[in-house]
Amino acid sequence: MSDQADNKLQIASRFINCTNRHVYITGKAGTGKTTFLKEISASTHKKAVIAAPTGVAAINAGGVTLHSLLQLPFGSFVPTNFPKSVDSIYSKITTPKSLIRESRLGKNKLMLVRELELLIIDEVSMLRADLLDAIDARLQHARRRNEPFGGLQLLLIGDLLQLPPVVKEYEWRVLSDYYQSPYFFEAKALKENMPVYIELTKVYRQTDQDFIDVLEHFRYNKPTRQDLDLLNVSCEKFENAKKSREFIFITTHNRIVDEKNATELAKLKEKEFSYNAEIEGDFPEHLYPVEFNLKLKKGARVMFIKNDYSGEQLYFNGKIGTVNNLDEEDIQIGFDDGSSEVWVEKYTWENKSYRVNEDTGEIAEKINGTFTHFPLRLAWAVTVHKSQGLTFDRAILDLSGAFAPGQIYVALSRLRSLKGLVLSTPLTFNHLRTDSVVLSFSENRPEVSSLTNQLQNDILSYTIDQVLKAFDLLELYQQIRYHLQSYDKDIKKSHKQKFRTWAVELLNSLTPVMEIADRFLIQVNHIVRQHTRQELDHLLARTTAAKDYFNPILKNLAEKVNDHIILIKADGKKMKTYAGELYELKMSFYRQLYHIHKAETIVKAAIDDTEPKPVKAYDGEIYGQNKKNLPGQHSTEKKTTQKTTGEKRISTREISFSMLQEGKSIAEIASGRSLAISTIEEHLLPFIKNGSLDISRLMDASKVTKILEVALRFDEIRLTPIKEILGDDFSYSEIRFALASRRDKETPSSD
Repeated sequence: MSDQADNKLQIASRFINCTNRHVYITGKAGTGKTTFLKEISASTHKKAVIAAPTGVAAINAGGVTLHSLLQLPFGSFVPTNFPKSVDSIYSKITTPKSLIRESRLGKNKLMLVRELELLIIDEVSMLRADLLDAIDARLQHARRRNEPFGGLQLLLIGDLLQLPPVVKEYEWRVLSDYYQSPYFFEAKALKENMPVYIELTKVYRQTDQDFIDVLEHFRYNKPTRQDLDLLNVSCEKFENAKKSREFIFITTHNRIVDEKNATELAKLKEKEFSYNAEIEGDFPEHLYPVEFNLKLKKGARVMFIKNDYSGEQLYFNGKIGTVNNLDEEDIQIGFDDGSSEVWVEKYTWENKSYRVNEDTGEIAEKINGTFTHFPLRLAWAVTVHKSQGLTFDRAILDLSGAFAPGQIYVALSRLRSLKGLVLSTPLTFNHLRTDSVVLSFSENRPEVSSLTNQLQNDILSYTIDQVLKAFDLLELYQQIRYHLQSYDKDIKKSHKQKFRTWAVELLNSLTPVMEIADRFLIQVNHIVRQHTRQELDHLLARTTAAKDYFNPILKNLAEKVNDHIILIKADGKKMKTYAGELYELKMSFYRQLYHIHKAETIVKAAIDDTEPKPVKAYDGEIYGQNKKNLPGQHSTEKKTTQKTTGEKRISTREISFSMLQEGKSIAEIASGRSLAISTIEEHLLPFIKNGSLDISRLMDASKVTKILEVALRFDEIRLTPIKEILGDDFSYSEIRFALASRRDKETPSSD
C-alpha cells in the first residue's frame, strides 16, 4: 500500500472516529472499500450498525436493509408535507408527516435508533436521494433532535460511477420536481452538510498500468480512440475464447445468462446432482445470496462467491473452476491454473437485526435466520450486476446491450489485466453512458492537504460539542417532567397513580443537579471561547472533575429508578406499560453517564492526537486497547487451516470440533476462524449425533429436557413450531443440538 493510500485511510478513520462529520468513501473497483468497511465497523468506539439499500447488499455487507432498520415504506418519498398534485396510482407517495403517522417504530427499534452514533451505509451508489431524505425524517423524529439525521453521523461507502439507483419512469415523474438526479448526494438533508469526500485510488485488483489507465478514462467517461483500439483488438480472440472453458461470459441481461448456463449444463452427459440450501429461522427469499437449489454435474463450470475461510486461500470470491467429483453431500473443484483441488465447505449467511442489550446498553446483533449452502454459482455466464465485487482472470464481455451508466466500466474492471479480456463486439463512443451529474459531483473531490486542514478543525469542534452534550441535562430533565405529567388519572382507575409522589421526588432530586450542570456548561464555553487546541488541557481537567462529581449522583438516581421497577414488578399488578416507561427513564440516566465518561476519553484523544478508545456503555469503565466480546470484532488470532489435498482430508467440521476439545468456546472458535457462530454450531452437530460430543458441553440438561418434551408433541419434527412454543429463551441451534442428541436421530425439518 502506498504512503498516500495509507494516509487517506488514516484520514478517513480519523474523520469517522474523531468528528461527527458525514464521510463518503469511494474509489474504483479493487481499491479496498469493503476491507475498510469491515475494519472500521470492528474497531470504532462509536455505537454503529451497517445497512444497505437492498437485501443482497445488506447480507454481503454483514448488515441489514435500511427499510427494515428504520421501518421505511416502499415507493417514493417527497421532502415536503404539501406535495404537488401527483398521480400515485403506480407508486405509493410518502411525505414526512405520513411517514411518521403510518409507520411508527416499536420500542426496541426506537431505543436502538436513539443509541446509535454512526450509521454505515454500503453500496451507496444504489441509495436514492428520496430514501436518504426519508431516513432523515425518521431519525429527526425518533431521536427528538431538529437537525439533519437527528445528529447521527453517516459513513457512506460505494462508487457512484458503477451501477446507479433504480428509479422507474413513473417514480421519476414525481421525484423530478424535487431532485435534479436520483443519486444520494441530491438529498435535501445533505445540502447544508455534505459528506467529506475521500477517494481511495490505490488499485489492488489490477497491476497492468496500461489497463489501469484505460479503466480510469472509462470511469470518468473520457476514453480516447487509443483506449478503444487497445480494447477492441481483443475481439480477434472471440471465436477461440468462446470455445475455451477458461473464459466466463459476462453480459447485461439475466435471461441471456440463465439460458447459457442451463444450455451448457444440459450438454454434459454426467449424472446430475441437486443441492438445496438449509434455512433456519427467518431468511426471506429476496435475501437469498445464491439460488436455493443448485444443480451440478461433473464437468460443470462454477464460480466461488466467497473467499476461502479455511486460511489456506485456496479460492477467492470470483475464482472459477470445474467440478471434478461430486456425490449427494460433497463437491470437489479443480482449477485451470494448476492450484490444488478443494472440497467445498458450505457457508452460512446470516439474516441479522440489531437491538440494544438491556444489561449493557451496547448495540448487539441478533441472528434471525441463516442460509447455509455451497458458495458456488454456475459460471459459464454471469450478469454485469452480479459480477460486482468479483475478480476474473479471463472473461468474454458482451456489452452490446449495456443500458445503464457505469455498466461498461463495471464489466471491464472485473478483469485483472488486458491479457484475459475478450470483447464479443467492438466498443464505440456511442456505447458510453456516464451520468454528467455524477461526473460533476466526482470532480469536486478535495485534495488530501485540504482534508488534513479540515480534519483538525473538525476534531476540535467535535471535542467541544461532546463535552457540552455530555453535561447538558435538559433533555433528561424534560423527559422526567413529561413522565410526571403522565400521572394524570384517578387513583381508583390507575394503579400507577399511587406512585406519583415517587416521580415528584425524582424530578426534585434532579433539579439542583441540572442547575449545577448549567453553570458548568457556562464554564466550558468560557474555557473554549478562543476555539484553539491550547485550551484542551484546561478543558480535560474540568471535564474529569465534573465527571467525578456527576457520576455518583446520576448513578444513584438511575438505581432509584431501577429499584422502583423491581418494586412495581413485585406488586403483582398488570403494569407492563408503566414498567416500560420506567425502563426508558433508567436508560436515559445510563445514556447520560455514558456520554459523560466518553467526553473525558474524547478530550484525552484530542490532546494526544489519537482516536478515542471504546467506552463501556453504562458502567463508566474504559475498555483496553482491544475491544473484546463486542459484536463485529475480528480476532487477529492466526486462523486454523484445513488440509484439502492428499489421501485424508481434514474437514472444517473436524477443525472446529478439535478446537472445542482444546477448551475453546464456540464464540472463541468463531472469532479465531473468522466464521459466524451459527457456522461453528453447524460444524458440531454431526459429533453430537454420533456420540463423540456430549451435549452437556454446550447447554444445560434442563434445556435439553424442555426441548425434547415439546418435540414429542409433533408427529413430524420441525424446528419452527418448536421454536414458537419455546420462545426467545431457546435458540434454533439449541433446538437442533437437543434433537441431535436423541437416540433415534430423526432429522428435523427447518420448515
